Amino acid sequence: MLSRILGIFGDCQFEEYLSESDNLTDGKLQEIEDYQGEIIESDILITLLCCVEGKEGGDITGNFNTKKRFDKFIELLNSMGLNCYVDFNPSLTQAENMKGLMDEEELRKLEERFDNSEVRAHIFMTKKDEYDIDFFRKLLFFQGKTVRYHRMYGDFLGFPEQNIDCFTFNQRNKFAKKLLRLLGCGEPDMVSDWDFAERHEDELSREEYEDLRAFVYSMYPDVEGSLKHALENASEKRKLLEQNGVDTRSYIELFMDW
Repeated sequence: MLSRILGIFGDCQFEEYLSESDNLTDGKLQEIEDYQGEIIESDILITLLCCVEGKEGGDITGNFNTKKRFDKFIELLNSMGLNCYVDFNPSLTQAENMKGLMDEEELRKLEERFDNSEVRAHIFMTKKDEYDIDFFRKLLFFQGKTVRYHRMYGDFLGFPEQNIDCFTFNQRNKFAKKLLRLLGCGEPDMVSDWDFAERHEDELSREEYEDLRAFVYSMYPDVEGSLKHALENASEKRKLLEQNGVDTRSYIELFMDW
C-alpha cells in the first residue's frame, strides 16, 4: 500500500511514497533492470545500489511510458524498503542531466528516446527514516545555489564529511578560495573518480580502473589517501551488487564507453 502526501513548493510538485517493508526478495533487482527503456542505465545502477544499501540515498530521473508503469516502479522500490520522494516537475531533462558526459549526437538520441513519456519524475530514494518531504522541498528550493544545498545533498547521498567540506569550499570563486587558503582555513582541490582513474591508469589493475569508472559517485579531496578510499568504495559497491545477483559487466562496459 502506498502512503501519499501531495505537496506544492514553488515549481516543485511533490508526492511522498513511504515504504512499509524492509525486505529484498529474489527477482526484484531484475525487475528494476527491466525499466532500462524508461530510466537511463546509469540511474538504474544508482537505484540498484540504493536497493542493496550500497548507497545511503540517491536520486534519478525516470521517463515512464504510463502512470501505471510509474506506480509499479515506486511500489517495487517501496517493497525493498526504500522511501521515495517524487518531483513531477523536474527542472532538467534527461539529456540536460547528462551534458558533459555525452556528445551532442548522443544527447539528441537520448532526448528522442524519452520524448513521448507520460510521466517524467525526479525520484529521491533512501532507506533512512530521518528524511521527510519538507527536506526535499527545501533541497530543490536551494538547488545548486548555496553552500547549504551542497551540504544537504551531500549528507543525503551519504558522502564523507571531509568530501562535503572540500566540495562546498571549491564551489567558491577563485578569489575567495585563494584568500581563505592564505588565511589557513581553506580546503584542497577536488578530484573525481574518473580523474583518479585517468591519472593513475598505469599503476592500477584493470579491475581497479574499471571499478573507479563505474562504481564511485563522489568527488574526493586531492590528498594522499583519497585514491585508496575511492578504490575501496568502488570495490565494495561492485561486490555488493554481485552478491545480490547483478551482472555488473554491462554497467562497467557502459561507463568505459563514456
